[in-house]
Amino acid sequence: MKRLYSTLVCFAAGLTLTISAQKPSFSQTTVNVGSTLWHKPVTAVFSFKNKDRMPLRIEDVDAGCGCLKPSWTQGTIEKGGEGTISVTYDANLLGHFDRIILVKTNGTESPLRLRMKGVVTSGNRQTVAELYPTRIGDIALSTANVEFSDVYRGDSATARIEIWNDSHEVYTPQLM
Repeated sequence: MKRLYSTLVCFAAGLTLTISAQKPSFSQTTVNVGSTLWHKPVTAVFSFKNKDRMPLRIEDVDAGCGCLKPSWTQGTIEKGGEGTISVTYDANLLGHFDRIILVKTNGTESPLRLRMKGVVTSGNRQTVAELYPTRIGDIALSTANVEFSDVYRGDSATARIEIWNDSHEVYTPQLM
């Protein structure tokens, strides 16, 4: 009976160690880095704390693509210790990005998911006045004149004029 009791206690202790996985407690699992310029890398920092009683070790951070470069706190993090995972996005593509980063620790079988998102812009923002320099009342035009040189009978010519309506009225262009 005593031997059976000892075996059950050892089994329960082993089960307890297996169940209490070393899972980091992140302050946030999603970081929106906002807007960045094209070819200007941006970094998201994920801070975490080891609230478990067992030491924690980040074994791997899988960024999933070549556009992300992760770095993280190396070594073991004792109970109450803190660490960071930094992920840098290279910003080589214009537009919105939304990336998942998988974090493998010494105590979890399935990876933890972190998320980094933002938008990459070209930086060539112009005001309405710069884009449409010619104004006629509430109507702004991209150019003041259109010239068609050497258009012969039977040929067709096209020109593009961009119009910005700054009023609440409907505008109908009239050509002469």
